[in-house]
Amino acid sequence: MIKSGTLTHEIMESDSLRVRIYGDSAVVTALTRTKGNFMGQDFSTEERATDFFVRLNGQWRCVLTQLTRFTKP
Repeated sequence: MIKSGTLTHEIMESDSLRVRIYGDSAVVTALTRTKGNFMGQDFSTEERATDFFVRLNGQWRCVLTQLTRFTKP
């Protein structure tokens, strides 16, 4: 989608970043804000992001990303 231009991003920001390391794995959580265009439709979202990383051969690799739409109370 990104390579074809179907999905474009104008803004991608993260706040409240928290990193927890457990040996050769790590969990990163953040509040993210994204603005862009998908198939001709503009969008703007706030999401809670969770990324799971593992260290392989000395390099950190993201192996899982989970996003949940964030709504303010």
